[in-house]
Amino acid sequence: MSAILFLATFGVTYFLLYTKEISKGFRFFICYVVAMSAFLISSLVNRRKYTKRNRPNPSTGLDKLNAYELCLSRKSIRNYDTTKDLSPEEKDSIKAFLLKPENLTGPFGTSMRVSLISKEEAVNGQLGTYGMISGARYFLCTVINEKTNDLDHGIIFQRIILYCTQLGLGTCWMGGTFSAKTFEPLLNLKKGEKLYMVSPVGHVKDEVTMTSRLVSAISGSSLRKPFDVFFTKGLDKNAQDSSFSEAERKSSFIGQCLDAARWAPSALNAQPMRCFVTSKSSLLPSASSASSSDRKDAVEEPYAVHFFGVGGKRTANDVGIAMLNFDKVAREVFHKEGEWIICGKMEHADIEEPRPIGSTGKLVYFATWLQK
Repeated sequence: MSAILFLATFGVTYFLLYTKEISKGFRFFICYVVAMSAFLISSLVNRRKYTKRNRPNPSTGLDKLNAYELCLSRKSIRNYDTTKDLSPEEKDSIKAFLLKPENLTGPFGTSMRVSLISKEEAVNGQLGTYGMISGARYFLCTVINEKTNDLDHGIIFQRIILYCTQLGLGTCWMGGTFSAKTFEPLLNLKKGEKLYMVSPVGHVKDEVTMTSRLVSAISGSSLRKPFDVFFTKGLDKNAQDSSFSEAERKSSFIGQCLDAARWAPSALNAQPMRCFVTSKSSLLPSASSASSSDRKDAVEEPYAVHFFGVGGKRTANDVGIAMLNFDKVAREVFHKEGEWIICGKMEHADIEEPRPIGSTGKLVYFATWLQK
């Protein structure tokens, strides 16, 4: 929505200035300033409806949190303490976690390599992050191949990120703000492999840099859209009974699992994940497209939770992160087992979401969690 507003404002301003006797460069500058102002004002207005969560920096004691508390506590850290290195026990613990095949394999059958590297191994002792990360000595790097599924990537790396959070360490998903050429020589890349994402890992520095404050403010990393934007009962977002009650959101098994997915990180905090919750019985061959499962009183356990997304290059990875949070809370907090499937019925579902200027956009289906 904000991107369309930016482009529309830019275009209208350019048109209004087209006949003015000013240089093309200055015209573009004015258009950019006006469009960016409209973008920022729109973002600030929209954020008034968002939920804010003040999360403390990672520290010892996070291992005592349950999975739901852990998912809500984890946040992006960009400033690291140069005086406090990872202990031998912490490094050994992370490396041991990365050696277990089950930790590096996703539910859709693909796997990847993840390496823990240090700046001391790099040429000139430098790993480039374009000034976005301060003081980090160690980094986790994901290496994928042409078979790696983006959903699996998001699930696997978030699994590792949360493990590091549990150790009291800071992390930060980085998909583009790093210099690949400084990292790649340390990864022994084979034919068909490539570096995909990295994350610093280390102890947090209490003092926050201006860059970190600016990035957090622009992205709104401590904010999330309203619950009803993400989650719908049934498959019709406009149905009268499609919202979860306050009690369901805060106290029920499904409400807390969905909330954990809601607080998953995403590229530029775009929050592209959307979920539609139906009863598992709605997927039976005998269930019609207009079945009673779309009614509020019919959405009950065992559940089928369908994960969709709003487009974008990193959408599948972002949805995978949310899926890991959901599944982790379901299993570890509520002892509810489920399996991930690609549901043909949902692949052909024609589900749209309201977009700006009265238009709608079709959501992209990714996967379904079926409660056992």
